[in-house]
Amino acid sequence: MTDDNRATRKRELSESPEPAKDGGFGALSNKRRFILDNEPLQTTNDRKHLEGETFNALDVLAQVAAAAPRLPIVRNRKRVILKTPTPPPQVKTFNLLTGLVSHVDILLQVTSYLPPQTLLNLYSISAPFHYVIDSHFTAFIKAATHTWAPDADRYFPWWCYRQLCIEDPALRRARPDRRSVSWNDFTPKPESDTSSQDKFDGSDTHTSNSGDSPNSIKSESQAETKARVSKLVKHRQTIAAPVPGFRWLKMVVYRESVCREIVGWLAAHGHRIPRLEGVDALKKMWFLLDVPVNGPRIALIHNTIYFTKETLAVLQLFFIKLDMLYCNPVHFYGGEASMREMLLAERSLTTLWNYLRGADGTSKLDTMRLWIRHRYKRPQPIRPMTREAHEEHLAKLSMPIMGVPAQLVGRWGYECWGLGQTKLLRPDELVLKEAVRRRAGLQRMFLSYLSYGYLDADLNPLPTNVKPEDVVLSMVRRKKHRELKAKESDGMDIDKKEEDEKPARGQGSTSLEDRIRAMLAERHG
Repeated sequence: MTDDNRATRKRELSESPEPAKDGGFGALSNKRRFILDNEPLQTTNDRKHLEGETFNALDVLAQVAAAAPRLPIVRNRKRVILKTPTPPPQVKTFNLLTGLVSHVDILLQVTSYLPPQTLLNLYSISAPFHYVIDSHFTAFIKAATHTWAPDADRYFPWWCYRQLCIEDPALRRARPDRRSVSWNDFTPKPESDTSSQDKFDGSDTHTSNSGDSPNSIKSESQAETKARVSKLVKHRQTIAAPVPGFRWLKMVVYRESVCREIVGWLAAHGHRIPRLEGVDALKKMWFLLDVPVNGPRIALIHNTIYFTKETLAVLQLFFIKLDMLYCNPVHFYGGEASMREMLLAERSLTTLWNYLRGADGTSKLDTMRLWIRHRYKRPQPIRPMTREAHEEHLAKLSMPIMGVPAQLVGRWGYECWGLGQTKLLRPDELVLKEAVRRRAGLQRMFLSYLSYGYLDADLNPLPTNVKPEDVVLSMVRRKKHRELKAKESDGMDIDKKEEDEKPARGQGSTSLEDRIRAMLAERHG
């Protein structure tokens, strides 16, 4: 037998699982044992062991396991499969919003009638609705705008309110023909470091300059402003396009309601202006108030498409009615012509609306604060002062007056809302100057403006005592709500009364069959 055959036979014997005939354990596997004392012959294939050699524990365990009797195999054993309990059948509920998400055109019409806050809540809690809104964000915002504030995107262009816009969730690029410039871009940032403590020379020429305050701004030339804004526009062209956000939607809806209420409160005080034309003119004037610099204000009032001749006439009528309200000798409201000037120099028409409806913040003390913001001038020293008196004077200049911050005392009517050095032109001044420039001849219509709202087309006097519940938008809604609640309560009372009367009528009444029998008995005797 050759050496290869011997090696094959030896390998087969070592792989045999049966025990040896002499009662010992043969080699059961071809795995190597641990080599002890550098003995290369100590493997599982060695049958001759030296005297005193210790067995490997792994080999002993493997031989014992192979010699153990095997368990009988049961062929026909049934397998038990445990089934998971099925959940109880649930009633399928229909979700209107989930059903409308797949129909964007219908969803657009339905959600346009939701109030802005309700639309925002729905956008926050519904993932499918959130995804659909992000895919067509501008369309949904404009649809809601046309319902709650018609033509608001024409009176308050959303690209002029960059701080109220968001980047397009669909990551669309900005249009190259539209400059995304806001009114705040024309306002430079306040200076960070300005020294308010100048060297004292003992003379009376030292006066407090509001431009030296920490909140003053650095004057820019027209070229510097143009370069800064152009650089900002180029940067915005590289990012996603701005789209109107929910903040812009809330702003235009709020302004729509305020302008309508201003017209209504003027009518409640006996001074009427055209309702629809007056609301549109007030919205355009509010957009003019948003401009914090004189240059863009003049350019905007020169726009004959935005400020038409009719708009200038309605605004002049509004200014005259406002003067008649605060200068009425019969019903004196505690104001004068300066009230119109201060109210129109504010940043928005909210202050005028609060004064017309007598809301909180319109007391005599608040009127005094309004005057301090616009007209008050701090007294200047008239003679040389000592160093201690000068320091005391500077400390007084930094103190607020009746709650008005020191840097805003007498400076609210300046450019950039008190930070500039030039007085802002008010809307009443701009309207008169523009009417003269266009030769509109508004000065010939002042007498007609004074008598407007008191005589009809046939020169008959109109009633001047108008209840606010009939003309003010918020009060009209409250009145209708109270009437609806009263009708519902009356209907519930009537239904309850009828239910109470039904058993009483049933006890004394006879059935139809009894009546027919009685009639037949009478006829046939």
